[in-house]
Amino acid sequence: MTWPLGTLARRPVQYYHRTASAIRLLSLGILINKAGTFVAVFLAIILAMRHIPTDEIGIALIASGVCAIAGAWIGAILISRIGTRLTLFLSMVGSAVFTAALAFPSPFPVTVVIVSLITLFNRGYVPAAQTMIGRVAEPDQRVQMYALYQRCLNVGSAIGPTAAGFLITRSLTALLLIDAATSLAFGVLCLRVPADHELPADAPQPDPEPGQRPRRLRDDRK
Repeated sequence: MTWPLGTLARRPVQYYHRTASAIRLLSLGILINKAGTFVAVFLAIILAMRHIPTDEIGIALIASGVCAIAGAWIGAILISRIGTRLTLFLSMVGSAVFTAALAFPSPFPVTVVIVSLITLFNRGYVPAAQTMIGRVAEPDQRVQMYALYQRCLNVGSAIGPTAAGFLITRSLTALLLIDAATSLAFGVLCLRVPADHELPADAPQPDPEPGQRPRRLRDDRK
């Protein structure tokens, strides 16, 4: 089956118009943020350029990995406390602030704290972004909207290491400040997404019958 050229040309435009503005903003934000995510990719090299010994670099990497797990968990908790939009904003602004702070030399313990906080904040947006997409997207378009978000994430993740490889041989300070700027840009875009009270209400779920579902997730073996 052949498609007329005009039909093929209109398909991206139609797809764009079918996409909710909140999802377009989140997808653009994640593309910008991931294209400028340099610290996570070249953290060991950045620390080595600061003449930090290898064993201490290992400590920093372990702390960063632990905070990556904690960041997503804390981000999920904050959604119900301060809302999805504010969680996204604070996550990106926090990442920008501490990434900019890494541009200035500091003692090793302070560097470890800064690196850990960068990772903590930079993972805090993930539950909020996915929650936003799940609530904004129409049920029959939800898979497509997650695919769009993931595509932007993948494209940004491919651009990021290439740009970082170019910048790190020229100016470490510029690399870190550009990383901070892209996080800040994502944070500003997050202010344009709907607040929780503006999102569609979740569909009510029927209460399970007594004894039908465990009260705690860890008790549900299936």
